[in-house]
Amino acid sequence: MLIKSFGSSSKGNSILVGNVLMDAGISPSKINPKPQAVFITHRHGDHIKYMNQWMKRGVRCYSGEIEPSAFGKVINVWDQVKVGNTIVTALPSLHDTENALNFLIDIGDNRVLYEVDNAKRTYFADGVTHYIAECNWDEATLMNNIANGSVPEFQENRLRSTHKSLEILLEELDEMDKSRLKEIWIAHASDRNLNKELAKVAIQEKTGVLVKYA
Repeated sequence: MLIKSFGSSSKGNSILVGNVLMDAGISPSKINPKPQAVFITHRHGDHIKYMNQWMKRGVRCYSGEIEPSAFGKVINVWDQVKVGNTIVTALPSLHDTENALNFLIDIGDNRVLYEVDNAKRTYFADGVTHYIAECNWDEATLMNNIANGSVPEFQENRLRSTHKSLEILLEELDEMDKSRLKEIWIAHASDRNLNKELAKVAIQEKTGVLVKYA
């Protein structure tokens, strides 16, 4: 299995892509098979919580927001890391930490784009076969929650500036090279601010490919 999700929410994020793990928000005891490396998008707890446990197991962790150590390596935007037959490229992420990253993972003929906690894509990604896409909220559901008082103004502002909406994702899918696209995973979806069924149907209609929940 090319992609295996162990969690993608504010409670914890870890998705295995081939031989590499994206984010360290789920306990290593629950991850199987064991990855050859871990790539961390940013320093929030739901993405980095178990990083030290991976390093204690001898697994190297890469991120733009960690202290360098024997098993921790700092990488920057556009850096490439080779892990076995996998090449991982660091991409820019629009979030509220200093050096947040997203990743492009090339494994043989497959190209996986991993985007979470990214408000809007600022680069062009071509030839993607599998897209793990941030889709955190949608406008109608968020506005309803604002009206009923369950989402305060400060949270609305943060969501709009640091997390991708369904509407923005659909716009980006319009512009994206979909010539090789086979599959989309909805990632980092909010439990209360996203109509998940609406998101799945809208993305399927836009792309004509299989859509799954991470």
